Amino acid sequence: MQSNYWWKITKKEQIQLVISGLIGAIICLLSITIGNFILIEIRFNILFSAYFGLTFILTGVYILLKTKILMNNTINTQWTLKQKYLVCFASVIIASGLICFCLYFDQEWHKGLNFYTKIPLYVILGMSLSSTICYLTIDLINFFVGLTQKVQQRTIVETPNQIISFIFISSLIGFLQGLLFSSLDIEDVENKNISFYLIMFEELLLVPFIIVLGCIGGVFNEYLRLKGSHLQSYTFEPINDPFTDEI
Repeated sequence: MQSNYWWKITKKEQIQLVISGLIGAIICLLSITIGNFILIEIRFNILFSAYFGLTFILTGVYILLKTKILMNNTINTQWTLKQKYLVCFASVIIASGLICFCLYFDQEWHKGLNFYTKIPLYVILGMSLSSTICYLTIDLINFFVGLTQKVQQRTIVETPNQIISFIFISSLIGFLQGLLFSSLDIEDVENKNISFYLIMFEELLLVPFIIVLGCIGGVFNEYLRLKGSHLQSYTFEPINDPFTDEI
């Protein structure tokens, strides 16, 4: 007789976990590939600097607005308890937008930075790029999946625990990407062919870690979607009912 304990995983759920792990790895691999070439273009192309600077700032503001951070929420609900993570996440993205605008208005300031100053600079850019690409991709998937689901079904990423897991994995991937990108001094190479080979070398070093992190993120996200309701605490919002006051 099959047990009804919530931690038991059925064969169908196992298949869903495997598929989610593969999709997570693919999304993360695409994010570092796109992110590397964007980092190069941000460094040498002033139009790209302005474009991605504006994109980062708008994305950060969009996240703040979507999670209602800019509103005065005085009630401690399940969501408001998790908002501090989203504030940090959006703040890093907005900071990256400002860095891009610094490169746009004065490309020479980058040359005055020493090796140890460039590392945190590109770590921030890498984290923002990876997080933004993954966030927009998953948000788009959420939108299309939501069109085909019933109202009571959860989308791909919905719960606070899923969002925190996503922020951690995508930021860690971006951290590794920015760290390796700046450590190899790819941003200072003027020859595009050499830059391309250095990027390929960087990706070869990153691929094993990215695949593992992407799979872990995808599997864990799907597990939280399927079983996450048993792992999170619940808080309840008081309802302001005028009829209650009259009674």
